Amino acid sequence: MGKKYQIYNWYQPPSDKRVLLDLSQSDVVYRRTIIAGNANAHHQVFGYENSDAAGQWIVGLTGSSNLTSLVTERSDPTFLHPKGGQYRPDVDKVSPDLVETVRREVLEEVGSDYLPSHIYQQPDDRSH
Repeated sequence: MGKKYQIYNWYQPPSDKRVLLDLSQSDVVYRRTIIAGNANAHHQVFGYENSDAAGQWIVGLTGSSNLTSLVTERSDPTFLHPKGGQYRPDVDKVSPDLVETVRREVLEEVGSDYLPSHIYQQPDDRSH
């Protein structure tokens, strides 16, 4: 029988500083959940000097829920600023039941200053 996932794909334009993602869930315990996309969020965790509302929301979500971020200070950057800065404005979070099998890979340049991420699930070897 197929497994159901709750997948949120979030894109927020850089000029819009509101948080435009509504998770539509009242509790903070997520299962089989992936939140991914480019929130154009600024926070020190992502390499920026300052934080904005979206960046604070993303960092707060990790601290107030059971979600794990696939993006860390050591992750490959996905935004290559023309003046040389390298940043990680992606959301990319998963619930604990997916941490062992979900991977994030930054893809090659596609003609933009933003590098897309590929989020995928590897087969669970524990089932054999």
